[in-house]
Amino acid sequence: MIKKLFKNPWFITIGGGIILTIISESVGLTKITGSIWSSIKWVANLIVDFLLIKFQVSLWFLILLPLLVVGLFLLVLWLISRTKEETKEPSFVDYKEEQFGEVLYRWEYVKDFSGKYMVTRLTHFCPNCRCAIVNGSCPVCHLNFYYKLKGHDEVIALIGHQIETKYNSFK
Repeated sequence: MIKKLFKNPWFITIGGGIILTIISESVGLTKITGSIWSSIKWVANLIVDFLLIKFQVSLWFLILLPLLVVGLFLLVLWLISRTKEETKEPSFVDYKEEQFGEVLYRWEYVKDFSGKYMVTRLTHFCPNCRCAIVNGSCPVCHLNFYYKLKGHDEVIALIGHQIETKYNSFK
């Protein structure tokens, strides 16, 4: 822990400044510590004087203050809950499966840093038995889909078009 502290650039800079001040003070080059000490005493006296001020408070203020604090707390909670409601996912994120041509496609969505949704994990399946297509054919039905599979970009474009027409939005 101490080794880590001595390698910290903030500790080195501040510590070096303090050591340099002590050395220059002991040699007699400056009178910094006297002015610093008087500033610290002045701030401490200011705080103590403020805390010792006597003033009168009306009873209605003592009753109203906790009510205002509770009211502000409830207002903050209500505002937080409203922002959470506004960040609900759009309705199209449930749209994760579609048959384009003779092939069934499934995918998922990922929200990027700008808040836009991107299609990920796009896979193709046999529409008859819903088994994943491997090397262009279904391992269960033995149907050949090699020439029926669409390219990745084409399927993404079709998904985007479906979202725009069905849900009138694409984020």
